[in-house]
Amino acid sequence: MESMTYYRFQQIKRYFHVSPPSQTTTQWHMKLEPLAGLLRTKFQEYVVLEQNVSFDKMMVPFSRRSRHTLKMKNKPVSEGFKVWALCNHGYLWDFLFYSRTSGKFA
Repeated sequence: MESMTYYRFQQIKRYFHVSPPSQTTTQWHMKLEPLAGLLRTKFQEYVVLEQNVSFDKMMVPFSRRSRHTLKMKNKPVSEGFKVWALCNHGYLWDFLFYSRTSGKFA
């Protein structure tokens, strides 16, 4: 597994900021929504979907404490956040976050 140096991490962290969630929302992923919205826009800007698309789950590796992580044994990524993905020939076009606590798409 590759890793980055502490100095490189500090350089990247200096320019990366995620806004704090508002107190009125109950959706756990709202802290990521500014970045997720930008990614969705850019993903959909460059590709036009064809007739045959796939809708499947992806696991984003995460091994710390969270009510929203899932554990799936015998999978390449056994623990993390579940994300439902709409793909076209291996290209991610859109995605939805999934929470184990609410049991629905967020």
